[in-house]
Amino acid sequence: MLTASQNYSAVRLIQGGGKIVNICFQLLFIMKYDNFFYYLLIESLCVIVQSMIFNAKIKKTFPWLEQQYSKNSGPNDYCNSRVKIESSITKELIRKIKLMFFHKIGGVLVFNTDYILVSRFLSLTYISIYASYMMVFQAVTLFMNVLTNSTTAGVGDYFVN
Repeated sequence: MLTASQNYSAVRLIQGGGKIVNICFQLLFIMKYDNFFYYLLIESLCVIVQSMIFNAKIKKTFPWLEQQYSKNSGPNDYCNSRVKIESSITKELIRKIKLMFFHKIGGVLVFNTDYILVSRFLSLTYISIYASYMMVFQAVTLFMNVLTNSTTAGVGDYFVN
């Protein structure tokens, strides 16, 4: 919702702040406890907290999105014209979810096997060089995406007005 409303500053602030806090906690726990389980746990907790912060920001920015329910109504009584999803739509939705799942698995296999292949044929030195190159490349790509997203919103707003 924040991206759709062109509120990129709030999105970047929450994502950037969350990433900084996440990395700091992960570094502290890895140095102190030397346990990868804590590293993953902190990553999961930070994603949950970040989602809660996004949810609070969206509720504050768009209060009209939240529907008010009376205390006496049940969970299915909020709308008289509630549309039931047909079974054909449900089957199609499940089919597309399965396809997306396999697509994501394929993406992980294609994009995350680089290090395994490099380590199989070359030494650890080349892996570190490749990882450094990829980190710089991803940082430049992220920076360009931020500029492009901000510019696109401004140009669209300019043409509308």
